[in-house]
Amino acid sequence: MPTFKRRDQEEFEKAKDLLEGAPAAEMGFVKSLFFGRLNLEKVMPYPRQDPEDARRGEELLSNLEMFLKAEVNADEIDKVERIPRSVVDGLGKLGVLGMSVPREFGGGAYSQVAYCRALELVKAKFMRGANHLFSNWVGDARTQSDLHNNSVGTGVSLRRW
Repeated sequence: MPTFKRRDQEEFEKAKDLLEGAPAAEMGFVKSLFFGRLNLEKVMPYPRQDPEDARRGEELLSNLEMFLKAEVNADEIDKVERIPRSVVDGLGKLGVLGMSVPREFGGGAYSQVAYCRALELVKAKFMRGANHLFSNWVGDARTQSDLHNNSVGTGVSLRRW
């Protein structure tokens, strides 16, 4: 066991009191690592979903789940290799097809969280539908960005289409 001079021992005790006395919330990320604590909130805060958006998303997902159970026959869709117009129209009426479109252009402006959860529900029911109905997400994301930047078309043409 190492022996310390009295002055060293006092400095050690002082430092220990300072470090251990600091509440974890006030402790920085690197400092917390020295105490075996991983305080990820300091470097990677997880984004919180807006409560209103979460409520809207839950409502849509609940309606979507009921629709999929009642109206979609995945085996028949795979057999005939065609999604019935009634399914596409139903998803449109629910607002699923316009989830990523801004409200000012008639869409639902749902978050990516809600969009991904809707995609997950549809994929669980019938993969073919998910592939066809949600394959435009990359285009929607680009278009959505362009719409907000007003860099494509005029205001009239954007509202029309």
